This record gives sequence, C-alpha cells and structure tokens, in this order.
Amino acid sequence: MTISLSARRRRLDYAIAAWRHAWRQACEHDMIPGGSQFVVFSRDNPYMRAVDIAVAQVNRCRRALDAARGYHQGRS
Repeated sequence: MTISLSARRRRLDYAIAAWRHAWRQACEHDMIPGGSQFVVFSRDNPYMRAVDIAVAQVNRCRRALDAARGYHQGRS
C-alpha cells in the first residue's frame, strides 16, 4: 500500500501540531515564554518526554515526505 503525498503531508502537519502542543506545555511548566526558540527545561519537567517523542515523529514524517517526493538526504 502506498501513501499519497497529501496523506504524508497531513501526517506531518499532525506531528507538528503535537510537537507545538508538547512544547507549550513544557514551557508553561517551567514558566518560560512559549515563543522562546532556545530553552533549557528543568529536570523535573514532566513534558520533556512528550517533546522528545513529538520531535522524533516530526523528523520521521519529514523524511518520509521528502523520500516520497524524491528528495534524498546524503551523508557527508
């Protein structure tokens, strides 16, 4: 079964939304402005695992979409 480009794009959009949600929760827990681009979360932040999982999912979805489009990521 092949997955269409539009379905892969929707998966990526959902993954990005989940990542943004987890990021906002983690920021709120540590009282960091949500728009911050570089942060260090506290060790006891319960949302860090969700952020890590969401980032990994976004990366998997991006690689899958790029591969379906015919883009190849080379290694140097």
